[in-house]
Order: sequence, then structure tokens, then C-alpha cells
Amino acid sequence: MKQSFALLAAVYLLTSCAMSNRIMETDDTYKEIKSIRLIQNPWAYSSENTGSLSGRQYYSFHSIYLFEEKKKERPVMLLDIQITAPIGTDVLDSVMYLSLDNEKIRIVSTEYRQFEKLSTTSTSSMTTTAEEKPEKDKSRNQEKTAKTVTTLTTTTESNNVQLMNRQYSVPENLWISVVHSEKIGYRLYLGEEGIDVKPNPKETAKLKEFFSKAIQRRDDAIPAIPPGKAKW
Repeated sequence: MKQSFALLAAVYLLTSCAMSNRIMETDDTYKEIKSIRLIQNPWAYSSENTGSLSGRQYYSFHSIYLFEEKKKERPVMLLDIQITAPIGTDVLDSVMYLSLDNEKIRIVSTEYRQFEKLSTTSTSSMTTTAEEKPEKDKSRNQEKTAKTVTTLTTTTESNNVQLMNRQYSVPENLWISVVHSEKIGYRLYLGEEGIDVKPNPKETAKLKEFFSKAIQRRDDAIPAIPPGKAKW
């Protein structure tokens, strides 16, 4: 099981970096599922001042929005998030707050996964021996010069970190609100520590485009009922 989780983490990180902030469409004819997906890596940082030079603790954060259309079923919108934190950090809370133009909307996770991985950091240092002055070789009547010597030392440091993954179902009544919001953000919690996630302007624009496409595809798949035809 741990090997499967490690493989999932590696695939997740590679695909997220390569396809960040791009809308991708899929048509799986075998499962009869059509979908659109958006991967983003916005800034995520602690709401607490850590006293460090940067003033805040930053976290590696990845998000995947997935809109799925299944045959004869109503489309759904899922938000999958992953955050990387040091071992021993409190569990990622099930509650996320979606901020739309400063309006806070509480969303509860439908699924949770957690696994560990080894994070490796390498540092290098260089030592150079200066060139000495020429000296006379009396036996051959020639000048000798010491060569310059350069030594490169690499130190590898390994740390265990944990990847926490939660999935949320985005209510359909929020889709149009996202499209019309100028400021979009999230607040997550690692125990009592708040983590603020703020997409940049390009990410915000792409997110609104994604939700617009989702709304259009939903309306195409499930046409509105003409006036006077609805049954109560």
C-alpha cells in the first residue's frame, strides 16, 4: 500500500508541474465519461508569523479541479488538493473555507489520504588552491609553477515529509459565483494553524474560465426545462 501511495505522489507531482494552469479535456468512450481538468500550484503559506526572514512558513500546494459528465447522470465538480508538510505536522483538517470576494463558504472533505516520502536536498561547496609564484629548477634551468587545484564537495541531506490529500465536492450552486468573483482564495487548517492559499491573477482568470466551461457543458447536457413544463 505504501508503495502505491509513493507512486501516486510521484505521478501527481510530475503531472502537476508539467500541466499547471492548463485546461485539459478527456473523452473516455470505454467508461462513457467526459471530463475537463485544471491543475494549479498557487502560493500557500501559514497565517502565523514564524519569526523567520520571510516571516511566513510556505507550503508546497497542488490543486486539481475535475468536472465529470457520466451518461444519464448529473455532472459533478470535484476539487482535489495536496499539501506537503514536515513529519509530525497535525492532520489536514476536513473543513476548507472557500473565499469568494471575501465571502467565506465552508466545504467539508469527502475523502482523505496521507502518506510519507523522502525529500532530498543537496548543497555544494568549492575550494580553490591559489597558483604559486614560479621557481627556478637549477638542474634543468627551467621555471616551475604550481597548478591551481579545485575541490568540489557535495553534501546530501534527506528529510521525511508527509503528503496530505483531501477531496471536496464543489456544490453546483457555487459554480456561477466563482465565475463572477474577482478574488478567489482558500483557507485550510493543519491542526490549529491556518494555511492561506491565494491564486495569482493568471490562475484566477483560468479558474473562472474553467468554471464557465463546466457551466456551459452542464447546460448542454441537461437543457433547462421550458416554462410551464416543470412538474412538482
